[in-house]
Amino acid sequence: MTINRNSDTILSCNSNEPGVTYTWLYQGSRLLPPGVHLIDARHLAILGATSSNVGTFTCVINKNGHEAASKINVTIVSDKAHVTSVVASPNRPQAGHRVDIHCNVTGYPYPSIYWSYTDTMGTTYIPSSTSFPDPTTIRINNFQPSLHGGTWSCIAKNSLGVDRLSIQM
Repeated sequence: MTINRNSDTILSCNSNEPGVTYTWLYQGSRLLPPGVHLIDARHLAILGATSSNVGTFTCVINKNGHEAASKINVTIVSDKAHVTSVVASPNRPQAGHRVDIHCNVTGYPYPSIYWSYTDTMGTTYIPSSTSFPDPTTIRINNFQPSLHGGTWSCIAKNSLGVDRLSIQM
């Protein structure tokens, strides 16, 4: 079964036999992954599907010690890497102040993020006095228009493709 990322899905296990018990397993274990909840003995809800829900769910039916199992393999629809926005904070940086540039991305598998800077002369590099508080953010610790004015680009890449979005400073 292939489901959309962040969607809600219900898995069902039904028997026409009276007096059966149901046990749900994930990857052979009774421990269910995050976002998966038992609705009742026959139904599991996957809420906000993520990569942690990919795998095999097994419904085991037991009647008087006789077991039967049904497996459902769950995958998530793959989605090309996409940069949805690149935002500077503050949006009008002042000399000597800290500036964070944040990149919002989507895609499954989750994209790797790379940063690029091209100065007004066309040279591409990452200037000194920058840091990366997290993969989606590049920080200019002491903004200087002569050193940091140019084009800042966020590049997102996963197995399905590459996307880029830039901001001018």
